[in-house]
Parts: sequence; structure tokens; C-alpha cells
Amino acid sequence: MYEPKRALVTGGCGFIGSNFINYIFHVWPDVHFVNCDKLILNSDACYVDEEVRSSERYQLVTADIRNSEVVRRILNENKIDTVVHFAADCTSTRCYGDPIESVENNVIAFIKLLDAVREYGAVKRFIHISTDEVYGDSDLSEDEKGKLEDSLLLPGNPYAATKAACESYAHMYRQQFGIPIVILRINNIYGPNQWDVKACCYCYCFCHYSWSLEPSQFKC
Repeated sequence: MYEPKRALVTGGCGFIGSNFINYIFHVWPDVHFVNCDKLILNSDACYVDEEVRSSERYQLVTADIRNSEVVRRILNENKIDTVVHFAADCTSTRCYGDPIESVENNVIAFIKLLDAVREYGAVKRFIHISTDEVYGDSDLSEDEKGKLEDSLLLPGNPYAATKAACESYAHMYRQQFGIPIVILRINNIYGPNQWDVKACCYCYCFCHYSWSLEPSQFKC
């Protein structure tokens, strides 16, 4: 079983990244963590538990991963062997309002991170956090068989398109440069540290869809 020693977590002050750190900090009791986050609107350093923040095993670097010099310094000075990449702008309004900026924040930043990892050459595991939205909308009929790992990607919004592009670069860097990348396509998540705007949106969509169903259509 793979055992990390020194992990870089990008976007670890965001909703999902902070919950990951708060959990994995205890699961990997001997691992040193470096959290690189530029602390945008929906991020907060205090989302990471005080117990973690006060530990010698945790370090926060406030920086944009597009700054390759900073990323290279983090990798080399901390002898990073594991990267978990959460950092992304997933705010729909910003992605729709400025799709070029969303490409800069999500795709260009990811490529720069990959290239820094390639130059560094000592990362043994790279976990890229993607989204189920790369598949596009699902058919809600009874014939819907769900999405599989090799299902066609049909992203239907700017954010999903950036994540699909990132997956393409992840595959390329794995094949061309041997970077050991694992891609996770996670579903909609809710919980502590979630930005209120997205939580309200999910709640509305769930209720709206639920009200349109007959009792016999609910499935567990």
C-alpha cells in the first residue's frame, strides 16, 4: 500500500479541500502537509481545524499555483512525494461571466502545476480532483444506465469544460512524462465550510426536482 510522507494540498482552504485536510490529517498521522491556497472569496484559512493549524506537521502557503517559482520551491524545500489538487474556481457565475479567466484559474494553473511536478521529478502520487459534470447532463429515464469511467465527456458549462480540459492534460502528462496521476470525478457535495451561495442553489434544485416527482418515482 502506498504510504505518503510529505503532501502538497492545493486549495486546502476551500470547502472540500479543508474537509479533506481535517480528515486525512488524522488518517496519515506521520505525514507533513503543505497547503497552498490563494484564499479567494470562498476560501478561509480557518476552515482548517485549529488542531491542524497549530501542528508542526502543517504549513499554509498563501499563493497562486500559477506562480511556478513558488510551487517549485514548495516541492523542493519540503521534499513533496504526494500532490492532492483541489484548487479551482468552481463558481458558476464567475465561470459564465468570464470564461477566459476560468480557463486561467483552472486549466492554465493546472498545466503549470503539472509542469512543476514534471521538473521536480520526485512525486510518487498525484491526485487530481475533477467533477462528474464533465459527463454533462444525465438522462433521468428508466433506461439511464449511469456514467462509467470511459463514458463520453460532454461538459455543458464553462466550469465543467475546464475540468474536462484538465483531465486531458492529466492523461497526456501521465503518458508522456510518467507522472502517476489518479483522477477522481466527485459528485455534488454539501457540508461544513460550504459557501452559502452554492448550498442554497443545491437545496433549491433538489427541492424543485423532488416536487416534480410522483411518490412512486422516489428511489433509494
